[in-house]
Amino acid sequence: MSLPLYQYRPLESDTYIRLLELHPAANLSDPLEIDLIHIDREDTIRRSDPSRYEAVSYCWGDPQMSHSLTVDAKYTLEITKNVEIMLRYLRSTTKPRFLWVDAICLNQQDNNEKEVQVPLMGRIYAQAHKVRIWLGEAGNDDKIASLFTGLRALALLGQDEKALEFPRIHEILTDICGRDCNESTAAFFSRPWFGRRWVLQEAVMANHLIVHCGLSKLDWRWFTKGTRVLHDAFKSGSILSGEGTLGLQTVYALCHSTQASLLDLLWDFHSSKCSVPHDIIYAMLGMARDTDSIIGVDYSVHWAEVFTRIATAYFKQIPLQTFRHLLYFGSLANKNPTYPSWVPNWKSVRSNSLLSEKYELWGSANFRYNVSITGGGQLSLAAVHAMHVQPDDRLKAVRPQEGAFSRIQDHMSHTRLDFITKSGDVSISHLSTLILHLLRDNPELLSPKKAQGECRPLDGKTGVLLSLLRNQFQILYKQSYPDEDLMFAAESVLRDRALLHIGARWNGIAIGPLETRDGDILVKLGRSSEMPPIFELPVGLILRPVGLPLSKLPADKSKIASIKTRFLGPCIISPNWSDEGTNPVNIDIV
Repeated sequence: MSLPLYQYRPLESDTYIRLLELHPAANLSDPLEIDLIHIDREDTIRRSDPSRYEAVSYCWGDPQMSHSLTVDAKYTLEITKNVEIMLRYLRSTTKPRFLWVDAICLNQQDNNEKEVQVPLMGRIYAQAHKVRIWLGEAGNDDKIASLFTGLRALALLGQDEKALEFPRIHEILTDICGRDCNESTAAFFSRPWFGRRWVLQEAVMANHLIVHCGLSKLDWRWFTKGTRVLHDAFKSGSILSGEGTLGLQTVYALCHSTQASLLDLLWDFHSSKCSVPHDIIYAMLGMARDTDSIIGVDYSVHWAEVFTRIATAYFKQIPLQTFRHLLYFGSLANKNPTYPSWVPNWKSVRSNSLLSEKYELWGSANFRYNVSITGGGQLSLAAVHAMHVQPDDRLKAVRPQEGAFSRIQDHMSHTRLDFITKSGDVSISHLSTLILHLLRDNPELLSPKKAQGECRPLDGKTGVLLSLLRNQFQILYKQSYPDEDLMFAAESVLRDRALLHIGARWNGIAIGPLETRDGDILVKLGRSSEMPPIFELPVGLILRPVGLPLSKLPADKSKIASIKTRFLGPCIISPNWSDEGTNPVNIDIV
């Protein structure tokens, strides 16, 4: 006879949690039996008793409730395959084990309960006697036992700085794990746990962690010390790739994430995943230092509204850092044009082909003190200097396609893009600096034999540009590149971007979104802070007017005009450009 389904009882108060008492079994294949009990966390902390619990950090996997277990000897509870396997491996053969497992200990069908319990999850893990990380089953080919031995050896090696060279580290892993250590290590760090967002606070808040994979286990201290050594080796020599790299970086970031703001955590763990968009934010709350004043958990509102609330709070507090998120994560409006264009899309993995991830922004007082959010949900920039890009009779955006480097020469000689003859060779120098900036983060474009086809002889201004690129690369990287490789690389980084002329005085150029068109405007945010100084370039926003364009605003200098816009994308600006002398305007970004 089948047992009835288990019905959750409400928790008595905010300090209460459910624990599952996992009954012991002699064999891995024995049926799973648990009791579900309610306890007061505060009371458990005060008393040293057998019901001190262990929390489990794991990956849900397939959400299909394909398995079940017995509760209180008279009910059945449906669970996922991953939970079923995990409980079998964590089950003791001799005594009960008290565990907190979110899939079972939270009533997943009760949003009201989750809105109370989810903000407390950081404390639940912090107050657990131990936290057990479950990475999944392991086969013989996975070499988990050898890999754990290798990580422990690397942790010991990390005490000797002279030994921390890539060849030595690779030699140790090869000796322990075999010649295919690269593949087995990459496969290990590609396991789903390393990409799951909820595990972050579970690991950071825990006092004592043990990593389990199949029948192997390793204390978290050894695990993270060995991983740090492996991470440093990865930076000096290629060991991992793809998902394995992201997993390694996640563990490394976890070791340096204490006392971080929510904004910092969204930046550092941008690649971690969750099934519910709200949890992109909510999964970070337990480990962020500033969330009490930022947001509460509310699953009844749309996730885009949650993002908007976060963006609103941080634009009011630290606008320049929040703009950095907008530049790298892109706009929420790119996903749906009805969403605000000034809200970062934290659902995406941060990526910006114009700016290195290392860049910080530092800017003027305009962006430190004159940013506000209006009652209508607009981001307002008060009294900022804005300039036209691409005035219809002065600028033609350069949009190179596949082909020879000589196309750049063709664009430069275009009658509507004659800024080089108007400004002299200084514009060529600035274009060279912008191209060098882009090539720095795309070194693969300078691989030998990338260029294809014949390039026609270069002359005039384009010859000067190539000469500048050649000399700058020689100075910065102490390495020479064939002209045809420089030609190919320069054109490649300009492909799918717009080369823009700024303002009426031919006093600057910029590289921005390909969609930039006549009538769009540029607002300078500040400068990127990076070494060497040649990479410290002005960074700006390309905005598209909604309604009246900038050129049609009243020319009355006694009154600051206002313009409504939408965020289009970021741009990098030549070092010589200055927005001084332009009339300030109030800009609303919708």
